[in-house]
Amino acid sequence: MERRRFTREYILNQMKAIASSLPTPTSIYLLGGGGMAFYGLKEATKDMDVILPSSDDLKTLVDTLRRLGCMPAKQLLREYREMDASAVLENREGFRWDIFHRQVCRALVISESMIY
Repeated sequence: MERRRFTREYILNQMKAIASSLPTPTSIYLLGGGGMAFYGLKEATKDMDVILPSSDDLKTLVDTLRRLGCMPAKQLLREYREMDASAVLENREGFRWDIFHRQVCRALVISESMIY
């Protein structure tokens, strides 16, 4: 079954809801198709891949998403389980958050030069 795709407008609304719900300033870096859709470089995406540089930021984002109704994604394909995400959460509409702490898929490590 094909998962629903989400537009830039949907992503912007999700980001606004998260930003207004975060209890503290939190650094979140967008990757992949979700980041491309957010910046208008892609029409739509199935999920948002994010990387967080600190464990505090990771906890803050996961806690905030849970407060907003996101739950752990069910029935992840093997490819998703092997990505080694810190959390994979999904909202009621099926929009998925693939959340990584400092490293994506045991390969890409966030560096200071990537941040700035």
